[in-house]
Amino acid sequence: MAMFTYFGFRIANRARDAFGRWLAIGITILISGQAFFNIAMVCGMLPVTGVPLPFVSYGGSSLMMNCLAIGILASIARRGVEGVKPVGNKETLPSLREETQSRFRPNRTVEPKLPGRFVPPNKR
Repeated sequence: MAMFTYFGFRIANRARDAFGRWLAIGITILISGQAFFNIAMVCGMLPVTGVPLPFVSYGGSSLMMNCLAIGILASIARRGVEGVKPVGNKETLPSLREETQSRFRPNRTVEPKLPGRFVPPNKR
């Protein structure tokens, strides 16, 4: 748990923009806090509730959400400071937020090509 917390905050520290930094911090605290509370409940320091141990306890939806969160954290790490440019590339890559916005907001300057008037095949 300590190693996950360390590497999670390290990824957050090396994120390219504030959105990625806060997202990485939130994911790290979410999974580390869940593990801490589960371990504290097993040791008898906290009252027992239904918090599963991440990646260990039985629970399909918890496992699925933790895997999704780790995938997002890995994506932030991939877009971090060290892993930004491929070898020989001199241009800067967009931040995670700019890249996501450009995917969902299409470029409106390019007009779509519309087909011409319909002509039946036998009249051509």
